[in-house]
Amino acid sequence: GKDDDKKNPDDSQGGKTPDTKDEDKKQTFIAPARGTVATSHSSTVPAFSDTLGEWRVHLGIDVATEDGADVYAASDGTVTRVYTDTRLGRCVEITHKNNIKTLYANLDTEVAVKEGDTVKQGTKIGKVGDTTVSELADEPHLHFEMKVQDVSVNPLDYLTEEAKKVSLGIRESAGA
Repeated sequence: GKDDDKKNPDDSQGGKTPDTKDEDKKQTFIAPARGTVATSHSSTVPAFSDTLGEWRVHLGIDVATEDGADVYAASDGTVTRVYTDTRLGRCVEITHKNNIKTLYANLDTEVAVKEGDTVKQGTKIGKVGDTTVSELADEPHLHFEMKVQDVSVNPLDYLTEEAKKVSLGIRESAGA
């Protein structure tokens, strides 16, 4: 019938080599910038934004840094979007394997990558800028979001312990 044509286009890649399991183990994420987590991820509890004068859910985390701090790709992937968002400012989106995407926002207008670029973990993609209108309008920060299968997740759940300690100063026992 006609429905045969509507086959999922991804099926062709379904039979990839069996060693992808090893690849998955190596998929790690590092902190995209050095700093401290100023605003935590929340997909349910809205936080009041003084700048916007309204309550909004904060997807992702804000890493407070110095203005102009380098921003790095958290993992290997492909740059899928470079754009300017009215709220988040200059943004770079990187798509990683396993349908994971990372978003880096409030970047300086000059970014170091373009759409279609392949990046490695730790590739410099740009610098922290002041292009956002929301959140910590007065404090230099990187807004960092992560989506798995298009669902927003807390990036801190995915960063390596080492990255959290070294880049963000988070100790495992924090808050214990």
